[in-house]
Amino acid sequence: MICVSLPGPTLEDLKKQIKEAQNTADFFELRCDLYPDLETIQRAFKLCSLPVILTCRRLEWIPLLAELGPEYMDLDHTVPFQVDCKIIRSYHNYDETPQDLDSVLSNLTQYPADIYKIATQSTSILDSLRLLKLAQSTSVPLTVVGMGELGECTRIMAPVFGCPIVYASPNSQQTTAPGQIPAETLVKTYYHHQLNQETQLYGLIGDPVAQSIGHIYHNNYMKDHNALYVRLRVTEEELAEFLPLATNLGFCGFSVTMPHKENILSFLHQLDSKAHSIGAVNTIAVKETQLMGMNTDADGALDALEAVTPVEGKTLVLLGAGGSSRAIAFEAIRRGARVMILNRTPEKAIKLANHLGCCGGSLGDLEKISYDILINTTPHSCPIDHDQLKPNSLVMDLSITPRETVFLKVAQQKAATTVDGHAMFEKQAAAQRDIWFS
Repeated sequence: MICVSLPGPTLEDLKKQIKEAQNTADFFELRCDLYPDLETIQRAFKLCSLPVILTCRRLEWIPLLAELGPEYMDLDHTVPFQVDCKIIRSYHNYDETPQDLDSVLSNLTQYPADIYKIATQSTSILDSLRLLKLAQSTSVPLTVVGMGELGECTRIMAPVFGCPIVYASPNSQQTTAPGQIPAETLVKTYYHHQLNQETQLYGLIGDPVAQSIGHIYHNNYMKDHNALYVRLRVTEEELAEFLPLATNLGFCGFSVTMPHKENILSFLHQLDSKAHSIGAVNTIAVKETQLMGMNTDADGALDALEAVTPVEGKTLVLLGAGGSSRAIAFEAIRRGARVMILNRTPEKAIKLANHLGCCGGSLGDLEKISYDILINTTPHSCPIDHDQLKPNSLVMDLSITPRETVFLKVAQQKAATTVDGHAMFEKQAAAQRDIWFS
């Protein structure tokens, strides 16, 4: 159930927040510490059109607020009070997620309650997964919350791990805790009310992941298949611990983005033939705890290009020498293109080109090349001088956000044909979906 936490602080603010959230919330939370006085709380309570959780940290107010008849009162875990309504007992740690969460839960449950809540600062994605593992493994009614950006996934996945309440904000501007997600997003992007403990989990792993639209694309399909897709910011140093932990939690598959398309290979149990030849993956399927790596970038990019023109016999230049460039180069060569890989660090481009059997060099070499197709695989909006973009060529940028980069805008000004990153994204994402749900 979604509980929208109302920040107020004035009665007029609360009226607007109640109206905004009443169609997406199941509960309202009145954060009594945020409002100016007891009268404001009492008047706001009467305005609420849904059941109310009163969260109170002022001991002298607790008996008075209990008389209002809230659905729940949220009391700090150190407060032994018993009141004439249902109780949520909560533990908050705004600095970290303790390593021994079992002890935290044991201390929390020393006083009786109808629901227990543990909210801690997620300093890494591993903290968030440990919180969810605690919720999955306990028999007591427990809501876990990872605070901060790295804890957002705990709010999204909470129903899958049996958490009875998810705390949300009325909108993206008004939150009462770091990492809160608007209730409308939970409902319309993640289909919150359809999630349950049988929901299959999929995720995007990379660093960063905020620019991805994969959660929008995949959840539009997954909502009809009792599945959920979330973005997970995982650093290179966390991969070794993240993958077995996520697999143990029940994840069924992953998308892989920068910078992990190559460095994740050593953690996988098996690669399909194309991923093995390319030396990079963007897709993982979990089969009985075994991690199987695939690559749908290669076909996705080339299919998007060949919707405009065949690549056979064309000179195709790739800017960048990362995992995406590796995949596109492999498939372009297979389809008959003459491929050149250029990179800010030419040694990396030359090494990759030698592996694939094509040519490599520095970005500065572009001015000497008569190309037909130019593809930006780097995260830079335009990694070359504008005068190096040539008229009557085919220009592609893998960027998703922004969709129309400086690179593409300049190309359009020079009468080049352009293909944006969404064309490739949709094709490779559809192929991922077929792998996961076939």
